[in-house]
Amino acid sequence: MDNEKVKNWLETHDGEDCCRYCIHDSSGCPHGMACYGGAPIEPLCASQDIEDFMDLEWLLEDIENGVWDE
Repeated sequence: MDNEKVKNWLETHDGEDCCRYCIHDSSGCPHGMACYGGAPIEPLCASQDIEDFMDLEWLLEDIENGVWDE
């Protein structure tokens, strides 16, 4: 994997851009802190290393295919 390309992307993108590649995205993740009247609920990614929740191979594929050309 081209770690430099992924590292550069991660330094310039956040929030919803990262959510696209998160393995928890389709599991009802609130995409940020949520509160429904009780204690705040953190998204699963808040307590994990980025390698544990992001599909970095898919991200690299999109980078190389020009999906993130600016």
